[in-house]
Parts: sequence; C-alpha cells; structure tokens
Amino acid sequence: MTRNTIRWVTGLGLLAIVALLSTQAYWLVRALSLSERQFSQNVHMALKETARDLRAFNGTPGPLIDPVDQLSDNYYVVMVNDVIDANVLEHYLTRHLKARDVREDFEYGVYDCNNEQLAYGNYVSLALGLPGNEPEPTDLPRLDKDNYYFGVLFPNKGTSVTGQSAFIVGSALLTLLVVGFFGYALLIISRQRRLSEVQRDFINNMTHEFKTPLSTIAISAKVLQGPEDPAGVERRRNYAGIIGEEADRLLAQIDRVLQMARADRGTETLRLETLDLAQVVEDTVEQHRPVLEAQGAQVQLALEPGVAVEADRLHLTSMLHNLLDNALKYGPAQPELTLRVVRAGRWAQVSVTDNGPGLAPAHQRRIFDKFYRVPTGNLHDVKGFGLGLTYVRRMMARHGGRVTVDSSPGQGSTFTLHFQA
Repeated sequence: MTRNTIRWVTGLGLLAIVALLSTQAYWLVRALSLSERQFSQNVHMALKETARDLRAFNGTPGPLIDPVDQLSDNYYVVMVNDVIDANVLEHYLTRHLKARDVREDFEYGVYDCNNEQLAYGNYVSLALGLPGNEPEPTDLPRLDKDNYYFGVLFPNKGTSVTGQSAFIVGSALLTLLVVGFFGYALLIISRQRRLSEVQRDFINNMTHEFKTPLSTIAISAKVLQGPEDPAGVERRRNYAGIIGEEADRLLAQIDRVLQMARADRGTETLRLETLDLAQVVEDTVEQHRPVLEAQGAQVQLALEPGVAVEADRLHLTSMLHNLLDNALKYGPAQPELTLRVVRAGRWAQVSVTDNGPGLAPAHQRRIFDKFYRVPTGNLHDVKGFGLGLTYVRRMMARHGGRVTVDSSPGQGSTFTLHFQA
C-alpha cells in the first residue's frame, strides 16, 4: 500500500469517525432533552389531574387554571385552595403518576394554613412498585403564600431518563469501540509501512555496499586470470591487494550485521572488567590511526586520568570505532575530532566531538533507530547500513548506561557514552 493511499484511507476514516461521533452526540443530546421534556410533561399532567380529583373529592366548585408550578427540575408545587387530606392525596398521586408511566420515587408534603407549615407527608416508591424503606425525610421548600397547596419532590430523578436513553448511550459506547479498533488498525498499517520502508532502504543500502567491492573484486580477478606477463608482477600484486582490501571490507560489513543481530537477541554474554577509559580511548585512536591519517583528520585528546568503568573491552572498543567512523564519514574533507574522558558525578563519560554538518532536531530523534540514515537525496556517497548507532545504544543499555547526542546544524556533533562509575 502506497503512502498516498494510506493518507487517503486515514483521512476518509477520520472524516467518517468525526461524522459518526457528531451524529451520535447530536442524537444523544436530543434523546436526553426529549426524555426530560416528556418526564416533566407527564408529571405536570398527573399533578393537574390529582388537583382536579382533590377538588372533586372535597366538593370545591369552579375549575383551576393550571395549578401546577415547577420550581426546579424535580420539585413541583400544586395549588388546591382547599383542605387536603394526605391519605387521599397519596392515593391520587400514585394512581395518576402510574397512569402517566412515571416510575420515579417521590416525596410529598402538604401546606397547613392553620399553623403555616409544610407538613411532610410520605415517601412513595414507584420504581419498585412497592413501598421501600423510608429514607430520611427531605426538608421540602415552602412557598411564600397563605393558601392550600402540596409539594411533590422526585429525589432520585434521572433513573427513568437514563433508562430511556440507554440504547443511545450503548450505541455511543459501541461507536467508541469501533473507533478504537479503527485507530489500532491505522497504527498497525503505519507500522507495517515503516517496516516496509526500512526493509526497502536496507536492501538498497546493502546493494550499494556489496555491489562496489564485488565489482572491484570481479575486475581484479579477471586481470589476474589473464595471460602471464613477467613485466606485470607489480601490477598483479596491486590487484591482489585490492581483492584483499575489498574482501576485508565485505567481511567487516557482514560482521556488523551479525553483531547487530546478536545485540538484538541479547544472547551475547558481556565480559565485564575494570577498564581505564583514558587508556581504552588512546588504544582505539591508535588502532584507527591509518584511517585517520588517510583522511587527514586532526585528533585532540582531553582525557581525565583515573576514570574507571566496568565494561566489556571488545564492545567498548567497537562502540568507539563506530563513533569515529561516523565522524569521518559525515565530516568535512579534513575532519577535526576531539575525544574527552571526564567524571561527572556518578557518571563516567567518554565523548567524540566532530566539526561535521551537525544534525537537525528531527534527525537527532531517529538516528539511533535501526537502519535509519540521515537523508542525502539520491546520492549514496556515505557508506553503511544505519546500524552503528543502534548497536551503540543497545550496548550502552546492556552496560546500564546511555548514549546522548548534542548537535546543531552547521555546528558539528558530540556523541557521549555515559557509564555508571
């Protein structure tokens, strides 16, 4: 799958998700609002019918025009203008609320004009259909009016509204689950694409790395296989030397890939010993001397004596060789390198500083990834598989330390190995 195809699929998927979530949110809000209005309307009608029946029971003449007043989302006051019998009131309230399909528990109180108090009536459970254990009575608010009325409070209001909206809420949760699976699928696709790119880059790099020395070896072999020329002994010796150098180069590249594979598996046992960092750095620079001199590199050493670490000599040397190789490969025509050994608190540090082109922040975050190489366009003038710094990071982790980079574009780079002293 191409990068553009993945972008189109991702974009369309995100648009579909946004549209679906927006629709779900809209219908959820609409359903809750509709349920709220339906509940309020049903309660209003039930209380109005209760007031009508109370007046008919008392024989009070004349109709009441909308005696119900809703003071809050769960508290209603009903004007009756006549004496109210609490038992009769509870009977009518229960009957009319059930008839209107209101299944919320409620409390009621009756205002007594004689003592000017709102007397608490009872707690009635409609949710279970049976009277439950009566909770602590609620102090129902009273009106600033001297008239007969009763108040009805629904203390647990919300159960019926939530129940009616359960389907919408369930659909929203299902949608979120689908979105989660979609996001996971996109993550897998993205990872597969990156792996495909890494594989392609590795094959391209390997082709370049192996093709040149193999071609050189093939040409040199043909020359050596030609007719013997007594006057060309020196020439044949040169071609034999070329074959040997290119073969060593191929072996070194193969060893690096195998070394990285062993580091990935973590099966190689570290042979730890107490090492003097300054001495190891001096030995490594000396081993690298022919390559340094061939490229005209200037090397400065700033080595603090007596800085010892517990490390594997072979891997420590290999890590320093990798850092030196990178400094030479990416440096200018005449590289300037500085190697330092210092003790900083509980850390023993060895660093390699170059005067190369430096690294942008975006590259600094990825240079330790396997097979990653700083892009150079269509050029392949810098050799390697992109495994050196990955190997350094893995080995430092196995030593209980870390590797860091400090770099700015045009200002060179400093790679530092941090060991626990």
